[in-house]
Amino acid sequence: MKVQLIGMNYPQGPLEWTLCLLPATLGRGAEAGVRVPDGWVSRKHCEISDLNGTLVIRDLGSRHGTFVNGLKITEGHLLPGDRVTIGLTSLEVQYQRDQGEAHSERSRQRWSLPFSRSADCRRPVPQ
Repeated sequence: MKVQLIGMNYPQGPLEWTLCLLPATLGRGAEAGVRVPDGWVSRKHCEISDLNGTLVIRDLGSRHGTFVNGLKITEGHLLPGDRVTIGLTSLEVQYQRDQGEAHSERSRQRWSLPFSRSADCRRPVPQ
């Protein structure tokens, strides 16, 4: 699966990262596989991995949180065109599933984890 992250809010123009190996760690530190030049991003901010042909994003205990389409998450699925925000950086997710991959109902579900009860972390749960 070829995954591209496109950073849209940079003064010098859009930045683009291609994720060749998954899981990939995003952050501003040297140990991050994808280094994001943003002081509000944690050294190891979040991780993107492939789960049976579906991208999954997981926050790694970042200070300012990880957001998908404006919702704060701890873990969730990523669909093509989703917008991930870490720190002050917004990244558009682009990928295509391989044609041989099954498109089960579960793989189309946006979120897979139970609803978070904390006031600042609300995620929809599939019905």
